[in-house]
Amino acid sequence: MDSVNQSISRLLEAQVSWNARNEVDEEVAPRQPATDADIDGLSKALGHGLPPSYEQLLRTHDGIAGAFGIDGEFLSSRYRGEYDDQWADCTELAGCPPQSEMLFFAMDDDGSAAAFDKTTRDARGEMEVVIITNYRELARFGSLPAYLAARVNLLEASP
Repeated sequence: MDSVNQSISRLLEAQVSWNARNEVDEEVAPRQPATDADIDGLSKALGHGLPPSYEQLLRTHDGIAGAFGIDGEFLSSRYRGEYDDQWADCTELAGCPPQSEMLFFAMDDDGSAAAFDKTTRDARGEMEVVIITNYRELARFGSLPAYLAARVNLLEASP
């Protein structure tokens, strides 16, 4: 799981750099690590275990403000689906799982979100990541580390 911690560190650096290059006055603010009780509470609320890579992210930072685009964040373990309904219509996008099969872990104010696709859980408990952009586009990544690496590459390649 060191790759998750390394990817998170690279993401934070890339987001801060992108914000500076684009004169975006938004702080990238990692929160304190989640406790075992926080993670257990989220697992119990969901009725299933979390992907190990997501647990590692939460054990490193229990949410990260400003790290999912402008006005976006990686959600805290205290998130319980309060905003999930805004993506109900996204199931019309090709390849989008039903909303009930998505575990959202990041979102912004412009209709973009990141979720684990629970229908893709593998033997290790990992799940594919689905990215919904502006309610219209869908992208998939094989895992959380793959998504984080792609996000870093996008931020570093953008002017």
